[in-house]
Amino acid sequence: MNIVDLPQKKDDLKAALESIKRELPAFIEMQSLIAQMRKASYDAHIKQGFTPEQALVLCANTRL
Repeated sequence: MNIVDLPQKKDDLKAALESIKRELPAFIEMQSLIAQMRKASYDAHIKQGFTPEQALVLCANTRL
């Protein structure tokens, strides 16, 4: 759901908020996994000989 897609009716908005609340734990877990993948990518670049600055740039330019 996008901000522009927010429901206009009070009951619809309430339902949308409840849906967001239900999905929040999964979203938080997903963010944790993304952080782990980014850290693993950074560490792998360092291990391959890139400087910390180069590794950061390469990871920052990579979409997960």
